Amino acid sequence: TNSPIVAITLALMCVPFLVLGQTNSRVLQASKMVVPSLFALQLGVSVLMVLFIIGLSTLHLQNINSLMAALLLASLIVSIASTTKWFSSGQYQKPTPTTNIELISSAKQVWIGSIFTNILQWGSIVIAGFFISTTELGLLAAAQRTSLLIGFVLITINFVVAPMFASLFKEGKLDKLRNLSRWACRANIGAALLPVLICTLFP
Repeated sequence: TNSPIVAITLALMCVPFLVLGQTNSRVLQASKMVVPSLFALQLGVSVLMVLFIIGLSTLHLQNINSLMAALLLASLIVSIASTTKWFSSGQYQKPTPTTNIELISSAKQVWIGSIFTNILQWGSIVIAGFFISTTELGLLAAAQRTSLLIGFVLITINFVVAPMFASLFKEGKLDKLRNLSRWACRANIGAALLPVLICTLFP
């Protein structure tokens, strides 16, 4: 797509911070911190990018380099915020240097599944990039993201809340389980309602 080398460099610099935020979301999920986990998983970067894009559009500075710089800043903020939240949770411990063969074997399967999931989800964008212009590619990516937005929001909330259901049920804390179920239901409705209204009113 003839993207400038600066934009490509900035995009590559985003990768470690995005990975760190995703990793921290799993840790915060295990610590039963629902909102910080959702923020670190992907909602934080998305919300910050919306704000940055509005700001860049207002200042008439919206170009590929500034957008990649905004993505780098958003991913950096989320990774720092989620790491700070994890360290201040009181559950941080230094890892042991011993090798866990069983854990590594299980993790490989998760990694392979995650790789294929991303290939299936975003492979079409990469292939289309060889044949269409940057503008058309941006429209295709926006359409794909919009179609996946509602499902992603619901999956994200359920991804964080589901393990807590099992934990509370095992501990016999049915009152907390009932409250969590109500909160998850309301969160799903509230999170899905906004994109549905936007897609309906502005097709």
